[in-house]
Amino acid sequence: MKIKLLTGALLLSSFFVMIPAHADLYDSTGALVEKPRKCTRGARKSVYVTDFPDVEISQYRTISQVREAIYRAGRENRWIMRDMLGTGDNRIEATLVVRSKHTVIVDITYTANQYSLFYKNSVNMNYASCDGKRYIHPNYAVWVSRLNQSIQIELSAPDR
Repeated sequence: MKIKLLTGALLLSSFFVMIPAHADLYDSTGALVEKPRKCTRGARKSVYVTDFPDVEISQYRTISQVREAIYRAGRENRWIMRDMLGTGDNRIEATLVVRSKHTVIVDITYTANQYSLFYKNSVNMNYASCDGKRYIHPNYAVWVSRLNQSIQIELSAPDR
């Protein structure tokens, strides 16, 4: 009888005890972290991580116009844009959360003449670094390319 009660109590308590499924996705500061995988590239065929270094701005823009164009492009594509204050340069951290399942974080640095867009972090995107090459879920390339294209469109638009 005692064993049945104990077993029942354990089963019942398992319904009320919630263990965070993704507790390892955050570092000690609370920032999202995707642990790099070993050289296995996940179930879906991965692609190389796409960065956009030193993209030239063809029209004259002030630094504040470049910042605003990047923000407009990010918001248009549902990225959460955040100024990285105290970094010593013009830097924006852009975060995209898709279906509460995938998270991508990129760093955008900019001047009046150019901007750069670099992979920073991700969650549930099968990121892997193998032999000096970085791989990730193929949708990353689509989302980041779309952001880059939107930034270029915003920067080529007439002054606002």
